[in-house]
Amino acid sequence: MKKNLICVVLLLAMLAVSGCGGAQESPALSENPVSAESPVPEASPAPEAAAAEELSLVDDSLSFEFDPEDVLGGMNCFLQEQYPGLLEEYFDDFRYVDSLMINNGLGEVITGWVCFTGTPMAETGWQQTELNGEPVYCRSVNLRRESGTRWVAERSFPMEPLQQLIRYELIDGSGFGDFQQAEYERRVQGLRSARLYVSDLGESYTLTEPTALQALETALTPIEGENPLNGLPAGCTHSDPIYLDFSDGSSALALIAGDGSNAVSLWDGVWEICNSNLSIYELFGVERQAAGYSRDAGGLTTTVITTNDYQSYGWDHEPVVLSRECVYDQNGCRVEECRSIVSADPRDWDRIASLDYRGEYEFDSQGRQTVKRDYQDNTLVETSTFAYDAGGLLIKWNISFPDGGGCFYTYDYDDQGRLTAIIYHFADGREGRANHFYWYDENGGRHEYAQDDSGSPITDDGQPIRRG
Repeated sequence: MKKNLICVVLLLAMLAVSGCGGAQESPALSENPVSAESPVPEASPAPEAAAAEELSLVDDSLSFEFDPEDVLGGMNCFLQEQYPGLLEEYFDDFRYVDSLMINNGLGEVITGWVCFTGTPMAETGWQQTELNGEPVYCRSVNLRRESGTRWVAERSFPMEPLQQLIRYELIDGSGFGDFQQAEYERRVQGLRSARLYVSDLGESYTLTEPTALQALETALTPIEGENPLNGLPAGCTHSDPIYLDFSDGSSALALIAGDGSNAVSLWDGVWEICNSNLSIYELFGVERQAAGYSRDAGGLTTTVITTNDYQSYGWDHEPVVLSRECVYDQNGCRVEECRSIVSADPRDWDRIASLDYRGEYEFDSQGRQTVKRDYQDNTLVETSTFAYDAGGLLIKWNISFPDGGGCFYTYDYDDQGRLTAIIYHFADGREGRANHFYWYDENGGRHEYAQDDSGSPITDDGQPIRRG
């Protein structure tokens, strides 16, 4: 239920960013447009890479038959019921403990980790780690669908059993209803150290220098409201981990594409574009070319990433391959983005809508986005401008269309600088009804509610919200 709810909210966010569709009222769910609040520092000197972390004597690469749709629990069921049998020649008393599974490429690739205990029956070379004080083995999981129900597992490497950060969580309503969905700010800050493991090289790279960590924080903080990726890049069969340690003592797991492409997963298993003109390899000082990156003589960085898309155009045909190209200036601000279809099943062309989108962005001296122009098939369809208060908070988003129509949103905040309302206005200034109001729980989770004509809080279906 939670995953379905997350998908619905992500869809709403994508619709909001695409504009309000002519003069219609549409929600603006993000209080921040594309921005780079501080210029991205240049890459720091390359840290020394750690020696290869292990010499594995276990070949757990394999090919097997499995249909997640026919088994309750899907891949987690595989890990608990079939995975132990695959390692029975190496471990006795195998016991599944925990796992993290991320569905990539819309079901074509699955990545993550699995934890288990067991007694080695021969030398494995595998290292142990701890989970809740218990010694465990934690191994990477990189599975790709070869055809139909035939899957291939890549050889595993050691991982740490860390979870990803949470953007959405269902919690007790605390007087605002039985349960509420809490949304947490997606801003990476307070990093104490970060360690990237590049499995193809068998080496780790660690960042501790403050400037380098600040650059990584910027890269991992997603641009609110933009379309997520459909998964790992097409042709990429595995992910590599970044272990993030924060100054408050907490830790989290980020995953990057195994070929270094411009893709990262940190929040709720969603894959997104990095917010930086430097690749993750460059930020960590890895002497390896990241896939899809190029830089011209003027200092502009271009990244190109392709992903498969079934959902928009039907599971009964070959996947549509989508291209996503981003251009960054020397300060790390994304100044242009293009999305287009690069290939598709010819049978589908008569029912695939044109997709040739281009966005152009302008920024002020503080790296805040001030203008956004959206083009469809090289025709300007929408222009957005953004205004900020003296503290840098977004206070107005104005949208105009070539035919002269438009609308705008205003943003209100509490004394802690937290968003409390997004109010829709017609072009003539009249207030509309597509408004959003927010309250915050003791953990900082943001909750949305509506208001009736008298200003009293109500649920989405118009029912009064209980207090206390």
